[in-house]
Amino acid sequence: AGLASRATERGVRGALQVVQSALHNGDRAGIVVLGGPTRWLGADIGRRQFYRVLDAVLAAGAGFETAAGSLAPRAAVPPGAIVVAFSTLLDTDFALALIDLCKRGHVVIAVDTLEGAPFATPQDPLIERMWGLQRSFMYRDMRTVGVDVVAWRDGAMLDQVMALAPERRRSGRRR
Repeated sequence: AGLASRATERGVRGALQVVQSALHNGDRAGIVVLGGPTRWLGADIGRRQFYRVLDAVLAAGAGFETAAGSLAPRAAVPPGAIVVAFSTLLDTDFALALIDLCKRGHVVIAVDTLEGAPFATPQDPLIERMWGLQRSFMYRDMRTVGVDVVAWRDGAMLDQVMALAPERRRSGRRR
């Protein structure tokens, strides 16, 4: 499987794990699905909600993620909601949509599902290094505006990845 399909698979698995965990803890969960037409499923509780989320995720197209403007209407993301976004973070519009959610007062954690550089063929080590530096600068810039970014690499469990997010974000409290 290619980089894009592995990143997509990791994002789907991660989103389902977050939703399942939230619902298990009695929290409401919803989802925004990209990859084709943007669809959102408002926050709700219970086992039936998990299956609605599962259906929405499985019905997603194999296209690239796109997000013009906001990821979801204000009514779709309840006040005080924690937003966990799974993405390759290659789409500038997607990053801007996450920043918009943060400006609207939501705690936003972006989980980077891309493993390595997005090149189809091996590149010169200098190009690979420049890609890595550019990526780390993007992480820093996103954190500066309030969006925490954590990398999810192959072999790591999602709970290990989420533990990298600052406590003030994971708890939903701003300090």
